[in-house]
Amino acid sequence: MLQRSAAVYGASLSQSATEKGQKYNLQQVAIRNRFPPWAPHIRNEILPQKTLPTRLFSRSSVTFFVINAQNCWQTAHRPPSTMNQLGRYLDMGVLKGRGRGNMHRAIRAIAQSTAILGGLVLTALIVLTCVSILGRTISTLAHAPFLETTVQGFATWLQQSGVGSVNGDFELLEAGVAFAIFAFLPICQLHGAHATVDVFTNFLPQRINRYLIAFWECVLAAVIVLITWRLFAGLQSKYAYGETTFLLQFPVWWAYAASFAAAIVASVVAVYCAIMRVSSALTGRGSTHAIGGSTQ
Repeated sequence: MLQRSAAVYGASLSQSATEKGQKYNLQQVAIRNRFPPWAPHIRNEILPQKTLPTRLFSRSSVTFFVINAQNCWQTAHRPPSTMNQLGRYLDMGVLKGRGRGNMHRAIRAIAQSTAILGGLVLTALIVLTCVSILGRTISTLAHAPFLETTVQGFATWLQQSGVGSVNGDFELLEAGVAFAIFAFLPICQLHGAHATVDVFTNFLPQRINRYLIAFWECVLAAVIVLITWRLFAGLQSKYAYGETTFLLQFPVWWAYAASFAAAIVASVVAVYCAIMRVSSALTGRGSTHAIGGSTQ
C-alpha cells in the first residue's frame, strides 16, 4: 500500500513537472522569436535552453526529483548580474559565437602576416649590416701599412675594387628597424608577450587579476593608438616638406608610411585584445593568459 501511494505521488509530481517544463519551453521559444534571425548566437547566449527534468527515475527517488526540479526552475529564472550582462553585450556580434571565431582568425592572420613581413625586413637588414661591416673591414685592411709593404699589388687591387661599407646603410637601418618594431607589435599584443612583473599579482584572486589585466590592456591600447595618431601627423609633415635622407636621398615619408601601416594593424589588434580582456573581466569567463592561443 505504501509503495502504491509513493508511485501515485511520484507520477503526479512527474506530470506537474512535465507541464511546467513544457510551459517554460514555450515561454523560451516566444522570447527567442523576438530576437532577429541573423543573430542566433545572441539568443543562445542571453536565453540558454534549460528544460526541467520530466522523468521519475525510480519510486525511491521522489525527494531527489522534487529538489532537482526546484533547483532547475530557480536557476532558469535567476536574473544575471548587471556586470555579467554588460560583458555579454560587449561580447556580442562579431565577438561571439561563429562571428567571434572568424574575427579572431582574421586578427590572428593579420598579426602573423605583419610579423612575417617584419621578420623578412629584419633579416634583410641583418644581411645588409653584415655585408657593410665586412666591406668596411676589407677596405680598412687594404689601406693597412703592413699590407701595402708586403703585398703591394694585392693591396692596390683591393683599393681599386671599391670594396667598402654599403652606402647609406645607417639610413636603411633606421627606416627598416622602425618598421620592424611596429610590425612585431600586433603579434606581441595578441600573445601577451610584453614584459610583465607579476610578483605581487600572483597572490591575488583570479577575478582581480582579470580586472588588472583588462585595465593595463586598455592603457596599452590607448598608448598604441596615440602613437599611431602622432605617427600619421609626422607622415603628413614629412610629405608636405619633401624631406629626404642625406646619402641615399630617398623621401623620409616613405619610412613613416611603412611604419604607419604597421601601426594601424597594431592599433586594431590592441583594441581587439582590450575588448576581449574587458569582456573576460566582466563575465568571469576566459583565461588570464594570452588571447592568441584560442579561438573560443
